[in-house]
Amino acid sequence: MLSRVFHQWERRLAAAATDRVVRPFEWGADWLHGDDAGEGNDADRLERWAAAMLAESDRFYALEPCSEYDLRDGLLTFPSAVRTPHAENNTVRARFFPSDSPKGRRRAVLVLPQWNADAEGHVGLCHLLNRFGLSAMRLTLPYHDSRRPPELRRADYIVSANVGRTMQVCRQAVLDARRAIAWLAQQGYESIGILGTSLGSCLS
Repeated sequence: MLSRVFHQWERRLAAAATDRVVRPFEWGADWLHGDDAGEGNDADRLERWAAAMLAESDRFYALEPCSEYDLRDGLLTFPSAVRTPHAENNTVRARFFPSDSPKGRRRAVLVLPQWNADAEGHVGLCHLLNRFGLSAMRLTLPYHDSRRPPELRRADYIVSANVGRTMQVCRQAVLDARRAIAWLAQQGYESIGILGTSLGSCLS
């Protein structure tokens, strides 16, 4: 019964969206960014690259330290560890909701919204976490909100028919989250959790 309710809900959401764009399937080997996948067609190269990245996941998710954090009026910005062809997407934005409680000065939660969440998505959840004495940080995912280039109306480039781009941009989201957590640790937070919804939960 529960699955039927969720399926109906998902169908209603899908039917309400009028700005979807059907994009062509692409292997996206040009998104491998210099990782040598050898010779062959794009499908073979992508398969070898994916297998290598799975075997070397520490390298795939390796993160360079960042010293370019900027917090102004509750908005934290910093450069993404992954550079994409879209300048807007290369600066990470996260809204910070510090708690005044003693517990909230030591404990924080990083919040990752769902796919295509708008700028206010999960802000209410951050306020709720504050009420429980926890500081919260709401991360804008790649290609969402102000990170979305003008040609997009939806966050199509993080999950799309382009396989290589989808893998690299989801990797970007993970590295963005890790940099946000590193900043929280620099501020003295000792216990840091992560909470995500839908795509945000997969990335978490």
